[in-house]
Amino acid sequence: MPKEEEEVFSSDFIIPNSTLSYNFLEPQTATLDELKKLKDYVKLEKKQEKELKEIQKKYQKRSDEFVQKCSSALSSLHVLLKRKSGIKKVQKPKKKRGTTDSANDTTVDEKAQQEDTSSNDSQTAEVSSKVLELKNKLVADLTQLQEEQYDVVKKKKEQHITEQIAKLTDLMKERHATEQRLFKDSCESHTKEKKKVLDVKRQERIENMTKTTSDKATQERMKKDINSSHIQEVVQMLNILTEKKNSLQQKLEQKQEEALKGIKETETQVQAKVQEEYESLMKSIPNQVQEVTKSCVGKFFPQEAAEAKEETKPENDAATQEQNPQVTEEQSKEQLSGKQDQDQTSIQQAEEQQNDTASQDTTCKPEETAEHINEETACKPEETAGKTQ
Repeated sequence: MPKEEEEVFSSDFIIPNSTLSYNFLEPQTATLDELKKLKDYVKLEKKQEKELKEIQKKYQKRSDEFVQKCSSALSSLHVLLKRKSGIKKVQKPKKKRGTTDSANDTTVDEKAQQEDTSSNDSQTAEVSSKVLELKNKLVADLTQLQEEQYDVVKKKKEQHITEQIAKLTDLMKERHATEQRLFKDSCESHTKEKKKVLDVKRQERIENMTKTTSDKATQERMKKDINSSHIQEVVQMLNILTEKKNSLQQKLEQKQEEALKGIKETETQVQAKVQEEYESLMKSIPNQVQEVTKSCVGKFFPQEAAEAKEETKPENDAATQEQNPQVTEEQSKEQLSGKQDQDQTSIQQAEEQQNDTASQDTTCKPEETAEHINEETACKPEETAGKTQ
């Protein structure tokens, strides 16, 4: 502790000479907040914050690598699927069809269209399977990584708490030793000042006695009485000061002991807070991973990302039902009606697509239809003439 601080601290216990009081000022001990502002403790906190930031940076980098790897694979699948769909959309050149093969060509076109549709469905299913596989792998990797990160952070924080408590305890003990030494020095200094005051009184009494009494024998006798009275006063003063000192010493030690207990209680509270924070973070992992996965997959396959989001709804609903078991029938009816509306909408969209396809097939071949009619009428003239007769 600096000399200036020691002087200020010790001066608190010194009573001015003019008061002639035997009372000491009650000493105070350092508080936990004061210790946390000391240079050594602030330096330790900055070091620990740096360690936690490095851990966060390390695991964030690994998480970004997982996401980047999955994004690259999804991008390749997206490009491949886009190329195949583009090839299918290219129309083949039409051949001139004869009059006798039109019906067979129509059947062949229908079969080819069916084959193309089944091929597209199989390719789409294959791509969806690969997307689901990549999504599940990303979820598993990120979940494992987050759990590992939170475990490491928890252990590191527990280590930091141990280091902080040890540092605070050392600082507190050093401060207590300084407080004890300063209190002792202040009491000794105060006692010396009181002795000087009593000695000055003794000298004044002797001077006054010599002025009023001229007989040397009487002076010697009175001087002995004054000295004897002075000794009794000094002894009485020392007894009072010692009693006051011991009382204040006991209070100071009690305060210091309570301060050390407060540090231990703080350790328990901080450890409990770290455990609570750890449990909260572990529970939040599924939602965090789902958001990252949805963002990654949704860039290339929005439909699969939406389906992945819907898959998590039953789990969340189950957890909600466990917390709130009284679910009203109106909510369930609304959910069913919403699903039915979605199904009807999808069916209508499918029917509209089929109608559009059929209309395109009929409108794109007017010449073939006219030729087919002419062939039928031209190939059966006799039948037409017989019917006319």
